[in-house]
Amino acid sequence: MTKITLRESLRHAIDGIGRCLVHERNFRIHTVAAVTVVLFAWLYGVDTGQRALLAVAVATVMTMEMMNTAIEAVVDLITQEKNVYAKIAKDVAAGMVLLAALFAVGIAVIVFHDWTRIVDVIGRLFSSWWSGLLTAVYAGAAVWFIFGWKPHSGS
Repeated sequence: MTKITLRESLRHAIDGIGRCLVHERNFRIHTVAAVTVVLFAWLYGVDTGQRALLAVAVATVMTMEMMNTAIEAVVDLITQEKNVYAKIAKDVAAGMVLLAALFAVGIAVIVFHDWTRIVDVIGRLFSSWWSGLLTAVYAGAAVWFIFGWKPHSGS
């Protein structure tokens, strides 16, 4: 087996992330959620420790979603037939993502616990016509990215 360079390893890793962004709707959902959490955390004014907790939660969900995709790809490579073991592998992989997402929601509830600040952030998002427009454009772009974005042929 030929050793690959560090640069090639990095290229493969980037290709894997790109593959998930292009072909996996759930990964795009988690990506939009991650960007939204980062933006909301900035507006909410979280401290360094809270940012670290949110980063761990986001990274865990994204990693588990990629692991789920990899497991599904290997199972599909091995068999296209209905198989109890293939179902177990896919269900357990999906369960990993669900647990990670529930963990992330729990972290978000802990970090964003102050309803007064939440209402303040939402108020600031719509406090002027341009911030309201920017918020609406972001929301529309997020929905399009998740559900409407189609990869180019050959991707």
